[in-house]
Amino acid sequence: MSHTIAKDTLKLEGVCGVEEAEEIHEKLLEDPELQLDLSDCEHLHAASFQTLLAQPRPIKRGARDAFIKRWLQPLLEEAAGPKKV
Repeated sequence: MSHTIAKDTLKLEGVCGVEEAEEIHEKLLEDPELQLDLSDCEHLHAASFQTLLAQPRPIKRGARDAFIKRWLQPLLEEAAGPKKV
């Protein structure tokens, strides 16, 4: 499993493949207050990425992976809207 939940955060770790998409979707549906931690995510399959786009959440910890940080994280941030202060 490449994701865990701790307190109010869904942490994606390692390779988040296509098989994770449905479970991530269910976790996000169960708790609308979950934030995202992308810091240890090394690969995000398109299906898992689309799941995150469909249920946008604030990003608590940004990606370290160069591709995710450059191309995917900005789209997730835009979908989530302005940050709450």
